[in-house]
Amino acid sequence: MGKLRRIILITAATIFCLICFTTQAVIYASSSDDTVDFVLLLDCTDSMVNSDTANICESAAKMFTDLAPSNNARVAVVAFGNTWTPEYTFGSSELSYMNDVMGRYARTRVCMTYNMVELSSSDARRSMKKAIHDRMNEKKFSHTNTYIGGGLMTALDVLFSNKSDDAALILMSDGRLSGFNSTEGVEWKRTNRELVYDAIDIAAAEKWRIYSVELNDDGKNKP
Repeated sequence: MGKLRRIILITAATIFCLICFTTQAVIYASSSDDTVDFVLLLDCTDSMVNSDTANICESAAKMFTDLAPSNNARVAVVAFGNTWTPEYTFGSSELSYMNDVMGRYARTRVCMTYNMVELSSSDARRSMKKAIHDRMNEKKFSHTNTYIGGGLMTALDVLFSNKSDDAALILMSDGRLSGFNSTEGVEWKRTNRELVYDAIDIAAAEKWRIYSVELNDDGKNKP
């Protein structure tokens, strides 16, 4: 199969799955008596240039923003992988210890892109979509890291800070963990992979769902 054809097929299949997932999430939130919170977690690393040639991450995040219910749902956006200042500060009482666990440097690799809001107006949706576009297309600094562990912990902090009850994290990434792989001689106390498992355990305890969309246009991720 030619490379172009394979990319087209992968892109079509991914978009179909995203539409199905987004529709399911919208129906669930619309039918719920309680507010459902969503955090979109976006991979902003250099590797996405090749693993997401069709720019599905940005397009899917914008699509979700357009389709999210105007009531009974709130949406926030978190990014990871690039370098941002000032560093993110964990504000919830449940995860304030992460400021020490991750240290200052690691917390520059995650970013609160858009605070939790109800998308109750077209202006709010346009504003969030612009923030998503700007974040995904900003200049990449050298040595970007696929810091999924830090991103997941940041998304959980957003949910705790907003007193979320029913909630879901939506991770869009090529899933290629990189950086923060050792704790020897550095300020952070948990590796990237360890934070991923920590986040999964915390989300499970809170009954918060984590959905992931794998972006793999270049075929480097093997079954």
